Amino acid sequence: MPGIPMERQPEARLIPRKISCHGPRRGFTLLEVLVAVVISAIAISVTYASLGYAGTNSLDSRNRQMEAGAMESGLEGISRYTSIARLQTLDSSWTDASQGVGISLTAKGSIPPPTALQDCADSSAAKAFLAQIQMKAWRTSGVGIDTLSVTTYMWASQ
Repeated sequence: MPGIPMERQPEARLIPRKISCHGPRRGFTLLEVLVAVVISAIAISVTYASLGYAGTNSLDSRNRQMEAGAMESGLEGISRYTSIARLQTLDSSWTDASQGVGISLTAKGSIPPPTALQDCADSSAAKAFLAQIQMKAWRTSGVGIDTLSVTTYMWASQ
């Protein structure tokens, strides 16, 4: 540059760069692969657990549906009893295999408690025509054995 004394500038040094034989970096490090595998394993285990839970719920629903169907047919049979005395003293057990699975049932009749009759105008007259029936149903074999219980009231003539 004119007019400015030229001082000697220090020489610029070049910093050597590592030269890779393979070109730019490709692929993933071992740590990145390990993190991806752990995240995938967690996602798969959560999915698998939820599928198992859904299968269990489906089995329970099917069992309850079969038990309820057996109860319904049992109550239809019991409703043919025309005597209130027979309904109130009912104590019966049987096995229903009509759905291809053994379902045990029990039915017990009794005089209804006073709380069941509180809405009746004449509870003494209603007691003479009303029976409380308690039914239980359960599978006799297989997976997911549980008990379904129902209390119902039946009206019958004397």
